[in-house]
Amino acid sequence: MKASVIINQKIRTRLSDAQHKTLVTDIVEEPLTPLINGEILVEMLFVPIHGSFWLASHPYALHPRIQEFLVDGGFVFGNGGVGRVVAAAGSHSDIQPGDYVSIMGHLPCQRRECHACGVLHRYTECDFGEGRILGHGNHAPDGTFARFCALPRVACEVCFKAGDLPSEQDLLPYMLAFLLADVRNAMTRHPETLSKRRMLLIGAGYAGHLAAWLLLQSSPDARILVADTAPDRLSSIRQMSPNAIETLTLTTKRAEELAAYRDVSDGGPEPRESIKDIQCGMRRVFSDKGCDLVFDGSSGNTLSLWLNSEVLRPGVHCIPFGFGSRPVMLDSDLIQLSGLTILMSRGVGNLENRRTALQLMRMGASEIILRYLVAGARRLEGIKQAIAFIREQHDPPRSFQEIARAYIVPSSL
Repeated sequence: MKASVIINQKIRTRLSDAQHKTLVTDIVEEPLTPLINGEILVEMLFVPIHGSFWLASHPYALHPRIQEFLVDGGFVFGNGGVGRVVAAAGSHSDIQPGDYVSIMGHLPCQRRECHACGVLHRYTECDFGEGRILGHGNHAPDGTFARFCALPRVACEVCFKAGDLPSEQDLLPYMLAFLLADVRNAMTRHPETLSKRRMLLIGAGYAGHLAAWLLLQSSPDARILVADTAPDRLSSIRQMSPNAIETLTLTTKRAEELAAYRDVSDGGPEPRESIKDIQCGMRRVFSDKGCDLVFDGSSGNTLSLWLNSEVLRPGVHCIPFGFGSRPVMLDSDLIQLSGLTILMSRGVGNLENRRTALQLMRMGASEIILRYLVAGARRLEGIKQAIAFIREQHDPPRSFQEIARAYIVPSSL
């Protein structure tokens, strides 16, 4: 008797027409192919839709690395999520069918002589530029926006064994374990960053919530000023620690102007009013000391709000974490700021950082994610419901400030 063929459903973004002017996202269905030695097959249970997806799939191709995404003509997004292992090819001493895994979707190159991939396990810093990100095109495997995902073993960490019998509430927060690892990687690359006490946080989205939580875990006496355009996001992040976190509402009009800006030749729109608001907010929260840490977790074009001598002082650490910002020049005033550190950090970090993130999930991060990130998010049952939601956001295209939080339950039929 012939074995039945399993059809996989995926969410794929591609160029919409021969003129290559816009992108469209739709469903593709294809049979599962046999696993390659070393791969595991994961049935995806919960997958978050976060800012990078909206940048990458926006009809007008806003992501600064969109050409990499489209190298193969299109891409199935998703470098995070949580799922159940249904099959494994080759010998895996630490993972068995039935185990549950958090996807940590960064992949090493295949060169033995690569120090970054083979020794440091920092795949986004590959010596040869050949490290890949799951679901980000550029010849990487398809991502987690699918019912099933075939992954190299290195792309995930076991969060529960089959015998643990985790509940849905146990599993849900682990769909964002990759983002916790990503944010922690950014905030620990410099040994002094987590000793800072006065953080200006741009963006109260998923990454912003996690950055605030991590800083307060390390420095309980820290103060944080959070700037965003969305009152609901600001209210949510302030509830995490009302005595430590203050908020500032930026105007939607200014955010939209900055997001639309592409030409750097004239310096772009001057966000003078927003910069003054930030200065006033910092005086209110930090007195005359100013901030000593900036974390920009926005999906928009927000560098010009803080990368200026009105906001920054000597010794400040700056982490541009979001993907939406356009180039901003370092002017002569910024170049004079001794000790100013602008740290570019991408990816979930080395193996130690990934596993530390899972430990943090068990030490309180899971509760934070459930209470402040998952609560209120739209639950999309199955790929068809997810694609309907995505089309709703894309037609007409909504601003990042308007898009609702959501996560996909791919295996729901």
